[in-house]
Amino acid sequence: MIEPSGFGGLAYYTYCLCRSLSMQPEIDLVLLTDTSYEMSDYVFSYKVIKHRLNGASYISAVSKIFGVVMGERPNIIHIQSLITARKDWLLFLLARILQIPIIYTAHNVLPHDEDERIALGMKFVFGTIYKFSKAIITHSRYNLDNLLRLYDLNADKITIIKHGNYLFQKRGTHSLPKKEARKKLGLDVDDCVILFFGAVREYKGIMDLLEAFRRLAPNDSKFRLLIVGKSNNKVRKNISDFIESNDLEKFVIFFNRYIKLEEFHLFFDTSDVVVLPYRHSYGSGALHTAMAFSKPIILTDLPFFREIVIENENGLFFKYGDILSLSEKIGYFFSLPRKEQHRMGEASFTIASDRFGWEPIAEQTLALYKQIATQFI
Repeated sequence: MIEPSGFGGLAYYTYCLCRSLSMQPEIDLVLLTDTSYEMSDYVFSYKVIKHRLNGASYISAVSKIFGVVMGERPNIIHIQSLITARKDWLLFLLARILQIPIIYTAHNVLPHDEDERIALGMKFVFGTIYKFSKAIITHSRYNLDNLLRLYDLNADKITIIKHGNYLFQKRGTHSLPKKEARKKLGLDVDDCVILFFGAVREYKGIMDLLEAFRRLAPNDSKFRLLIVGKSNNKVRKNISDFIESNDLEKFVIFFNRYIKLEEFHLFFDTSDVVVLPYRHSYGSGALHTAMAFSKPIILTDLPFFREIVIENENGLFFKYGDILSLSEKIGYFFSLPRKEQHRMGEASFTIASDRFGWEPIAEQTLALYKQIATQFI
C-alpha cells in the first residue's frame, strides 16, 4: 500500500483501510508512507515503512519507492495517492513492464481545482495511469460514470467500493460540552454556529458560503461562521477581503492552518451544523468527519453527496450555484427546534456506522486483490 503524503484525508482513509485489511488472515500488508506519518501514534498491526516522500525531490522519492518495492516483492501494489500525476504515470508503465499489478484508488477522477484539471496534459496523464492500472477502485456510481465518460476504459476493471466512515476520529479525541468548547473560542452558548471544515479550496464554494452568510449575519447577531482549515494565498486574500469589506469581523472566525486530529473535537463540539457548499466534488473526507462527529450537514445538491446524505434525515441540500437557496437552508435549519437539530446529528452518526463500516470494505478490497493475484500466478 503506497500513500506518500502521510497526513490529512488520504492518510486517514489509508489508515482505516489498512487497519481493517490487516484483520484478514489471508493478507500480509505493508504500508509505505512519509516519515511525518500523522498516524504514527495510533495502534496498527501491519508493517509500516516510512521514507521522506512528501516534499523530497522526485528522483529521491521514486528511488525510495522503487527500493521498497524491490525489497518487499509484493504480489500487488495498491496506490492511494500520487506524488505528481505528470510524472507518476511513468511508474505505472514501469510496473506493467515488471509485471507487478497495480490497483489504483481514484479518490478523484481528475484534480478538483479547475486550473489543475484543465492544465495541459493532465487528462492524458490520468488516462495513462488508468490504462496501466490493473484495476481501479472508485467510491461512487457518479465517479464510475465520469471515468467511463472521460476515458476509453473497460467497465470491468473498475470496482465501486464505498469510502468508509471516520468514526476513529471521534473515538480518538476528548469531547467537550458545547458550552466549554465555545468558551475556548470566545463564543456564546446560544450562538448559531456554522462550521466549514477542511482544506479551504476555491472549488469548495467558500465564497458562496460567505455571500450566503452575509445575507444572514446582519439580521441576526447570533450567527457565527467558523472557517477551519488551511488555504492558499489567493483564497486567503479573497476571504479576508470579503470579511473586511462587509464588516463581518465580528461574525466570522478564520483558522487558516492545518488542523491536527487531536484538535478536531474542539471545532465540531462548538458547531451546530457543518456546511459543505462545494461547486464540484468526487468525494469529501470532511463529510465523513462531520458524520463521525454527529453533525447535521447542509450541502450542495451534487450527485456524489446524494449517494451518502439522506435529505431531511441527516442533511439539507441547496440548489447548485444558488446562494439564496444556501442562505435559506441555513436559516431554515436554525428555525428548527433544537431537538430536531440534535436528531439530525445523531442520524449522521448512525448512517456512518450502519452504511459505511470498514469490515465490508476490507472484504471487498481483499476479494479484488485475490481476483487480480490469480491472474499473475
